[in-house]
Amino acid sequence: RPAGTMTGVAETAPGGTTESFCNGIKDIAAQVEEFDAAGDDASPEEVLDQVGQLVERMQALDPPAEIEDDWNQSMEVLDNLADGNHEGAQGTTDEQDAAGERVSTFLTDECGVDEGFFGP
Repeated sequence: RPAGTMTGVAETAPGGTTESFCNGIKDIAAQVEEFDAAGDDASPEEVLDQVGQLVERMQALDPPAEIEDDWNQSMEVLDNLADGNHEGAQGTTDEQDAAGERVSTFLTDECGVDEGFFGP
């Protein structure tokens, strides 16, 4: 590091910044609203394809360290859903359910995303 420079905690901590993560989530939430608006005319295959696209975008996000473990657990459940593995998505553990609730709370409190966007 050059003399006279300081590295902020956000730059050195594992995980992404809350701001960039929330911006990504807001973009995805807007896409969900578009899908919902067009969803009545979509075939089951189209809906599954749309869910797969959303899950891929969500998996590409770099969550802040404070929710990283919970986010990764939640992505496993969503990945099962996107792959059409409904049993894997429905048979969540108490730990996965709790992780999803913590992520949902973070998205609501920190990102300003509607409570129903992510969660049970």
